[in-house]
Amino acid sequence: MLGELPPASTRRVPLPLLSETAVEQLARQAGRSPRGLFHATDGNPFFVTEALESRPGETPASVRDAVLARLAQLSRPARAVAELVSIVPTRIERALVQSQLGSVSAALDECLDRGMLRADRGSIAFRHELARQSVEQSLAPGRVVTMHGKMFHALRDSNGDEAELSRLVHHAERAGLVSEVLRLAPIAATEAANASAHREAAALYTLALQHGDRLSPAARADLLEAAALEFKLIHELDRAIAAYDAALALRRALGDTAREGVNMRLLATLHYQRGDGRDAYAKEAHAAIEMLERLPAAGALPDAYATLSHALALASRHAEAIVWGERSVNLAEALGDPQALVIALCRLGSARLGERDDEVAKRLLERALALAVEQRREDTVGSIFVSLQTFALNYHDHAAALAHAERGLLYCEARDLDQHAWALTERRALSLFELGRWEEAEQIVDRCLAVSQLTPMGRDTVLFLRRRLAARRGWPDDEKFWDIPQLLQGPVHVEYRPPYIAAACAEVAWLRGDVVTVKLAAQAGLKSAFEGGEARLIGPLLVWLKRIGADLPAWSQPLLPPHQRELHGDWAGSARAWSPHQCPYEEAMALMFGDAPAVRRAFDIFNALGAFPAATMARERLRAMGVRHVQRGPQARTRIDPHGLTRREREIFDLLAQGHSNQAISRRLHRSERTIEHHVSALLTKLGAASRAEVIELAQRPASASKK
Repeated sequence: MLGELPPASTRRVPLPLLSETAVEQLARQAGRSPRGLFHATDGNPFFVTEALESRPGETPASVRDAVLARLAQLSRPARAVAELVSIVPTRIERALVQSQLGSVSAALDECLDRGMLRADRGSIAFRHELARQSVEQSLAPGRVVTMHGKMFHALRDSNGDEAELSRLVHHAERAGLVSEVLRLAPIAATEAANASAHREAAALYTLALQHGDRLSPAARADLLEAAALEFKLIHELDRAIAAYDAALALRRALGDTAREGVNMRLLATLHYQRGDGRDAYAKEAHAAIEMLERLPAAGALPDAYATLSHALALASRHAEAIVWGERSVNLAEALGDPQALVIALCRLGSARLGERDDEVAKRLLERALALAVEQRREDTVGSIFVSLQTFALNYHDHAAALAHAERGLLYCEARDLDQHAWALTERRALSLFELGRWEEAEQIVDRCLAVSQLTPMGRDTVLFLRRRLAARRGWPDDEKFWDIPQLLQGPVHVEYRPPYIAAACAEVAWLRGDVVTVKLAAQAGLKSAFEGGEARLIGPLLVWLKRIGADLPAWSQPLLPPHQRELHGDWAGSARAWSPHQCPYEEAMALMFGDAPAVRRAFDIFNALGAFPAATMARERLRAMGVRHVQRGPQARTRIDPHGLTRREREIFDLLAQGHSNQAISRRLHRSERTIEHHVSALLTKLGAASRAEVIELAQRPASASKK
């Protein structure tokens, strides 16, 4: 309608294009992944907002109507140009358009003048991907097939061997040229993978697999295995497992025992990553080794030994893991296989670091990283970054953990290594959580939960961290989540080790004043921790038993210094040992069980963090020690607020007073609606208000009346 208004009666106000950062912010605000949105819209505000109102991958009807209305205003020759350009997903050379339509100078100028297309260095493209899709989708199906067939042949004939394979595959697939798709798509996918464009490679393999039944069993198995690797790299684990399963069945039917064993090994790793259990991982890795050891050639065995080492380390069977890791390294060196050596070094280093903080093991991992980068083993590089970050986290070296995350994310995000990028991001949130940077951790948690291809284990792991944040802040939560058998034995599948999970359960129970559950959680975790012999996991559980005055079992492992000192009654030494790690909550927990000045210090730290349940416990402990007049101790900026609110609480208070819903507040503050629900509930409790109406009434009172 607007497009048909007479120019003399119309004043057009151009909207500046949104930046890529702004588009990402709007997408996250809407709970959507920002991937591809800026490319599809070029920052056009109308296109962006309409795309976010539509289902992912769908061209918004409002955008389509607007684009087609503008298309209808073009002359017939100009429409023909726009329609031809619409079947090309990137850009098309001016000469190629002329080869299809003849002389098009005037028609092309019309498209450019009306803002439908844009020209750049001899090429033509739509201004916006959504506009291109709208025009393409308006074409009759039979005509589309014919147009793509002509474009395929024109592109191939004009460029010969120089033609871009991915463009040829696109037109061949749309034209129904199946034999050409099967011939070209795997080659194009290999090129894309070599160029670190793993999402493009996965899409190309998907096209080829749609016609894979025309291939021989061996060729189809090759295609499935190559596709499975790309699916894994972009974190589509269900598709990767399905592809490897299909390839495994074909290898068995062919009697290809070597490839069968390799696929079994790869499937074992994928099943673990999806959350199918550590015990199953070790069992499947053993089965792969048994099969491969029957073969005369030992080429695939170093990787199989390394996989078993990894599985045993994840099950806290570190002594066995080290043995298998050493076998892997020795065999890889004997075979002179540099690629197998990379994985072997990585798994041996990981097994040793699982047992203790070992500088030799760190050097093994760094050596593996350097070799993997040199060999351009992108998947392995990403995996080693995750290992380095994880072990730094395990020993509370957060400066190193964050540095590994930064290096790893720069590498992985530039190469479509979504699986590793997600793992680095999730672990970065855990570092920020332990460092007391809870707002930042919460933002990362929200981003992780917006990832569409998140596995069940990945989602449970991120939700576990979110609930720990909620517990420390005193936000309402489902108490049933912290049921110990549920967390340790399912149906919740958290990536962390059982003793670590048990220690978190003990903390949450203590914050609720449930000493009985603290003891049950600590004892349940210690059973698993003693079996694994990991001192870093034993220490926190023993500390929880000491804090509630329960009997301590004997231990022989050298514990981490903060735990060792607290267990010997040196709470001040424990707090000092935590301080270099910059873990303020843990430092305050050690001080909590000291003398009155120490508890006062703990109280101040808890308040500064916003750890209100722990602050309440500290205040009660001070009163029991005879200390009177213990105030809430708000941060300096809250003292000038008439209601004693923090900056974030004041923002939410003001928006509530204006009558905004939780959804509206979440959009204003760029937080998930669930997070805002927690904030609102905590704010109502702090103000002693029973409803939003009372908040509005409170906001209308004079400040002096509020203080009274």
